Amino acid sequence: MANIDSQENADYIIDRLLTKGDLSSWKWLSDTYETDQVKQRVIESRQLSNKDAVFYSTIYDIPLETLRCMHKE
Repeated sequence: MANIDSQENADYIIDRLLTKGDLSSWKWLSDTYETDQVKQRVIESRQLSNKDAVFYSTIYDIPLETLRCMHKE
């Protein structure tokens, strides 16, 4: 964990915490990254479940139909 660069690997880290994290990891996420950066990962991520997508869409006020995970191919 000490060798992971939180900025260089931001997309990977944000994706994992959005899908697997708990409340404390979400707090760390919001302390470490700008809200716009997290919102962009919510939009671009293919990893979010429908349940996660609806949750983050509501939390970050993002239209559900703009989320990439809702258009799985």
